[in-house]
Amino acid sequence: MKILYSGFRYNGHSAFGGYDWITKYPNSDYLSDKDSFLGFLPSGKSGKVLNLFCLDRKTRRIANQYDIVHCFYGDYTIFSKFPDNRNYSVVATIHQNIDLKIPHHKNIIACLQSLDGVITLSSQQAKSYKEKYGLKTVFIPHGFNKPIFDTLSNEQLREFIDIDKINIVCIGRQYRDSDTLFSIINSVKQNHDIVFHLVGSDEYTKDMLANCENVIIHKHLDDRSYYSLIQNCDWCFMPLTYATANNALMEAHSLGVRCILPCIDGVLDYACKEENFYYENLDKLLYFFKNITKQKKSQKLIDYSTCFSWDNVYKKLSDFYSKITIK
Repeated sequence: MKILYSGFRYNGHSAFGGYDWITKYPNSDYLSDKDSFLGFLPSGKSGKVLNLFCLDRKTRRIANQYDIVHCFYGDYTIFSKFPDNRNYSVVATIHQNIDLKIPHHKNIIACLQSLDGVITLSSQQAKSYKEKYGLKTVFIPHGFNKPIFDTLSNEQLREFIDIDKINIVCIGRQYRDSDTLFSIINSVKQNHDIVFHLVGSDEYTKDMLANCENVIIHKHLDDRSYYSLIQNCDWCFMPLTYATANNALMEAHSLGVRCILPCIDGVLDYACKEENFYYENLDKLLYFFKNITKQKKSQKLIDYSTCFSWDNVYKKLSDFYSKITIK
């Protein structure tokens, strides 16, 4: 079975995060955004849409050389329907909420309906899109391998974390519930034993929290510093309103760090049920933070995280591919 992966790497992810790890599937080829016109443009830059459109065209030109074409950021890189009379199967993984308007895309539903399979990263999405749009969906989880890195020395760590305090890391900005984050930080501002570490926050969040004494806003961290920070925190707090998969959640689990999580789909698909704290409303969350304590690393979380290793995900992909192959 010959497989072509078509897509790109999101540079906001750490070295061991990122869905482009799917391209390491055995005996497969990878056509990257960098292989097309304007491939030097990073995500978010003007002209990137044209680059991804060219990737789509190039993918179609060579598709008949393969049994399966997998557009692993399909909601970004598929611009038109695939023809019915083809001798190869087409699969897409989607990352965004297609019920919302997707920038640059007018007909994402029709495009996805022309495919042989659509992989979602949450079980709820697979069910919802199948019922609502008739898509041939399947839930196959995001993969993640435990980071391999040299931990910072104690002297280097002391430059940005006091390990005697209760350290809480909050990573990323997509779909963040900023109001909940602000409420929690404000509620414990008198407790100087609690410190929040913000990594990858948007400018609005940075501006709102810039003067908070119990908040450290980190500038860009290299992977070694990033993983060392997570590993030395007591909790990872994720005030999210939506998720399909979360690299930060899997990073925290793989390093044995417990998480403070909302009860939403896309989080519950990946989180260990026993070792984390879950909240349904702000009152429950406020009560938890009033009684929060330091934590030791959880070996159970580390062991649990291995079920999402890319080798295990590759096995699920292989089973799926075998069911949809045309040739």
